[in-house]
Amino acid sequence: MNNDSRKRVLLDTNIYGIIALNAKPEETVEKMIKSGISVIGFDLIRKELRHTPNDIKLDKRSLRIKLLGLYDALTGGNDYKTTFIVTGVAEEYYQTMLNLGVKIPKFNIFNDLLIVACASVNEVDVVVSDDKRTMLSDELLTVYRIVNNIRKLRIPDFIGYDKFRRLFSL
Repeated sequence: MNNDSRKRVLLDTNIYGIIALNAKPEETVEKMIKSGISVIGFDLIRKELRHTPNDIKLDKRSLRIKLLGLYDALTGGNDYKTTFIVTGVAEEYYQTMLNLGVKIPKFNIFNDLLIVACASVNEVDVVVSDDKRTMLSDELLTVYRIVNNIRKLRIPDFIGYDKFRRLFSL
């Protein structure tokens, strides 16, 4: 159980890219740190950021290095790991998807399912993502509710980056 009064937030991989492309990403990071939220990392998200090609530049600097720097600054090394429990919940999400007739190839969706499973298992308050096509689709939100209700897991709130910025005055 989370005894800290700050909102625990998990940022989807795509959100780090949005922050990096911001005119003043360092200011955004500083505001996020001061805003009373606790950004939680997940080893899978850091791995996805590491897979950014090193030859892509942003302001003459490697985008990959910038993304990893943002991740480290925001999470402060506070990372959840991909455990057997998290993987098991993600597998249940996938099986429930198939049972409901949602046909998305596993290799296209499983990382999203792992992110939501991590947030659910670890009682994260908010998942921030702009991935409305898959992770935040109505079908998958139904899948999360079904599995989490059976497992007695709390479902995190899902919000997009724009709403996140407004809520926390970023």
